Amino acid sequence: MSTMKRWLVVGFVALFELFSHAESVPMGTFAAIGADVDFTVGGASASGFTMTYANESDGRGDCAARSAAAVLFTQVGDKLTYRCTYDNIANSTNRNNTLRFSFDFGSAACIHFITGYGEAGIEAGGGGIAIDGRVNYNLTGNPFSTGTTVGGADYEFVTNKTSLAFNNGNTIDATIELTVVDIDGTDYDYQVDVTYASATETSMLSRTVIDIPANSIDAVYHLSNDNFLQIAGDTWSVTNAALDFKAYVVPPDFTLNYFEIGGDADSYVTNLSSSGATHKYISDTDGKHDTGIATTIDGSSGVTITNVGDKLVYSFTYQDLVVTPNNNGAQPMRVGFDFGSDACLIHRTAVGSQSDLTFWANDNGNPFSSGTKLSTLATWSDFDHRTIRFDDGNLISATVSLTLQADHGDGTYDYLYEVTYVGASHQNSASQTFTNIAANTVGRLFHVSNESIMNVTGDEWTVANATLIYEPYTLPPTALESWMSDYGITNLYVDTDNDGLDDLGEYAFGGDPTNSGSLGVQPSLQSNGGLKYIYQVIADTNIAHQVVTETDLVVGGGSINVTLDGSGPAADSAFIAYTNSVDTSVETAGFLQVEISEN
Repeated sequence: MSTMKRWLVVGFVALFELFSHAESVPMGTFAAIGADVDFTVGGASASGFTMTYANESDGRGDCAARSAAAVLFTQVGDKLTYRCTYDNIANSTNRNNTLRFSFDFGSAACIHFITGYGEAGIEAGGGGIAIDGRVNYNLTGNPFSTGTTVGGADYEFVTNKTSLAFNNGNTIDATIELTVVDIDGTDYDYQVDVTYASATETSMLSRTVIDIPANSIDAVYHLSNDNFLQIAGDTWSVTNAALDFKAYVVPPDFTLNYFEIGGDADSYVTNLSSSGATHKYISDTDGKHDTGIATTIDGSSGVTITNVGDKLVYSFTYQDLVVTPNNNGAQPMRVGFDFGSDACLIHRTAVGSQSDLTFWANDNGNPFSSGTKLSTLATWSDFDHRTIRFDDGNLISATVSLTLQADHGDGTYDYLYEVTYVGASHQNSASQTFTNIAANTVGRLFHVSNESIMNVTGDEWTVANATLIYEPYTLPPTALESWMSDYGITNLYVDTDNDGLDDLGEYAFGGDPTNSGSLGVQPSLQSNGGLKYIYQVIADTNIAHQVVTETDLVVGGGSINVTLDGSGPAADSAFIAYTNSVDTSVETAGFLQVEISEN
């Protein structure tokens, strides 16, 4: 609990204590950089600055502000997010390709997002000024060097979207993200995602920048690099700047053993591996048609789904399809999860031009047993969706997942079963909830057929690229955690903006921890049918609060009589107001405080 206190004296003396968590990256104070001397950077802090142009007397146009920030990418999936607000814009020119905000890899590289300036917006080739968006990079580490454009300019980025132009009075929330998408030795490929948003418009742009020989960010910066912009008195501000880094958490995976054949002897399996196998029919001479392939998980131990929200994802491809019949009246192809002798959860699809999909469950662990039919989806695959049919030559990518939705505490569980098939030009998805399944350990995965019509000599199908991933459920951030991320707060018990109110208090009372002039709604004493002590606190169960009193701040002396009258909605629906009565018939002086802590 914080020990910071603020004392308020209003006739009767009141004391109130003001307190108030993606990983935030500390940023340095923005500072001017660039060879041009005809600009100033004012109001600089770690959360922003104001750029003001003077006269363009030296013929240069390199104007920028830079904030140091140390970030290290280590694996595919790592993501860095920089967000800020452009406001206080006073602009009297229109130019394309002039304003940048960017990441600095030190001397190794810079990655920029570049956009236009002003209100004019004409598409490429149409004349006039294009308010474009583009991603550039260079390998010199010089933010003023344009370098190589990735994928060309997007002239639609803010074209005709006047609220997103750098025009007088606009406010623009900007976000740029870098995500590692590939690592090749010391070279890194990054996806760049940019979003500009106002109250009425949003524009987005994505590009992939390859072969950057660096993985360490030194700084973020904003700059203009065109002397046309330097009109005396023109300004723009960056506020609310914050940087977050989210390290990719590699989900645990499980070893798939070699696939093997099961069921009917009138088929055989080739290309056996832990990632798939080819199943081929010989002939149906013995009247049997239960045939297929299966793979166990981690030897025979399987994988246990433990917590609500945990997900098991099985991905694979069907390829090299040689299928003779169309089977318009059957669903012979099955894929499912085998819970041993306790249960099987199955989805069944047709081959050829048939469009049905059905979900089944049984309690005997036999993949060839139909069990209970859950649903039939006759529109699973329209006849025209030829690329996702079990038809000659098609390649189908599939994902099948189980998500634990409920643990009843009696050995039974509910699962959400989801399946998606993707072909060259179409895809289909479907889902089904299975309830009261008496098991939570999946021992194997299977692909089988259970219709004699499938046993046509020479027909075959291949399962390839089979993988299994277990995705533990991660709780979403709380409101408090999101607020901390938004403001770059890592310690709630410090006073970031030095206004006498620590950051937990800023959150609890609706203040801004980066603005010393914003303390939120502070507690007050009012004479309204007696002396009332009134305060409001954010409606968040992570926050605890209480009124604490004292008769003497120096030597102590005991509490004073304060009674809670009641609570109710505040003017801002995100807060709850509390009214307390002070018994002035007994008390003649004293101190009160609202004590805030985390639950």
